[in-house]
Amino acid sequence: MMTAITIFNGLFCDAESVVKEVVDITGYSLVTDIDVIDEAARLSGISQKTILKSFPSGRGTPKPDHFRSKRVFRALRFAMAKMISEKQDIVFWGYMSLLPPPSIENLLRVCLIDGMDARVCKATQQKGYPIADAREHIRNDDSIRSNLILDVTDCNDPWDSSLYDLLIPVTSTGIKESANIIVQQLASNEQDSLSFQKSMDDYLLESSVQTTLADKGYDVFVSAKEQSLIISFEDHQNVLDNMSLHLTETISGFEGVEGVEVGVGDRYNPNDIFQRVPRLRTPKDHYSAKPSSLESVGLLGDGVDDTALALEIQNSLLNQDLDVSVAAKNGFVSISINDHRSTLTHMARYLCDSISKQEGVKDVDISVGRKYYQMSGYMRMRKQYAEAFIADDNREFVLALSDRVQQRERKGTFVSPDRPVKRKTLSNITRSAPQKNRMYLYR
Repeated sequence: MMTAITIFNGLFCDAESVVKEVVDITGYSLVTDIDVIDEAARLSGISQKTILKSFPSGRGTPKPDHFRSKRVFRALRFAMAKMISEKQDIVFWGYMSLLPPPSIENLLRVCLIDGMDARVCKATQQKGYPIADAREHIRNDDSIRSNLILDVTDCNDPWDSSLYDLLIPVTSTGIKESANIIVQQLASNEQDSLSFQKSMDDYLLESSVQTTLADKGYDVFVSAKEQSLIISFEDHQNVLDNMSLHLTETISGFEGVEGVEVGVGDRYNPNDIFQRVPRLRTPKDHYSAKPSSLESVGLLGDGVDDTALALEIQNSLLNQDLDVSVAAKNGFVSISINDHRSTLTHMARYLCDSISKQEGVKDVDISVGRKYYQMSGYMRMRKQYAEAFIADDNREFVLALSDRVQQRERKGTFVSPDRPVKRKTLSNITRSAPQKNRMYLYR
């Protein structure tokens, strides 16, 4: 039997009643978003207030700082991994239910949703909202959930049935029947304890490494399989910023260096994978560099000492396979990064050397993630596309089962929704081995 349930829902879908019914039948412990946030705060040292501020924003509200938000989600993901590995018989209810990856097959993933008309009706009855206000309130909440789904799963539609094992329209199914379906599917699945333990070890390892790197300022995605890691760079600007800081720390150690500024030269192409025309980029303010001082490339120095210093630094960086240009004046050094590929290679080597020393890591590979070259305009387009799904007031939902649940149904082990199950009978229900669920890649 599966050891945990994750439940995600839309607003005004009787989710609280269904969750209560599931907890009463199974005897499982209920874990809410606040419980996970408290655990994340304890493990990471990030305050609960900071974590709450980093949730995806709805329309018309300020967006949180991009990297702070990602660091928070890394911490929440690690907290979820710890809770799943240390506890059993749990119902996770809320936003955090989306964080565990599909590779954790002992989780039954559930979505509770209804059509807009049914939700508006419940909002007017339960809260006394006027119809127009109820509809707007639901859409705003759906927008927040849609942003979270897009960030975590890279899926445009928060109610896409392929994200869940069970997608249940509560109004047409009924609260008790919805709970029965969840419990019966929970009971009809047999888990391989060895396989589960391996997947949990990998989940804990990748979550731990990802949190460690996020604390150091790296925006990366980490996946693990049998203790072998793949680290994917997620953001080009983050790579460039970390490279600049790394160069600053390295060059500051040279004798005679009074100050360092780092930027990119006019030969640097941030989109070189697409062979686009390179453009001049200027460094950020915290590098204390003026754009004009970085436009010249080549080995420059006003005097013998400056030329010697620039040459020493240039040779040292060339020995690290870095394509850079160096200029020096009165002990102040200006570095221009010229090549994107060598920058990625250098940062990859640095991360490999760092992470390979961590306990439990067998080997490390580095790659470039799918979002690495995605521009801000692309993400705006994705969010606009996602808005179209939640703006469809005529959308109706039917009971949807994942591939692994349907596989059990074809084998004759699917439990009919009209057969209520008591906790004492759970162990007696016929079970079958799980089939891998088709889901989107979780970030």
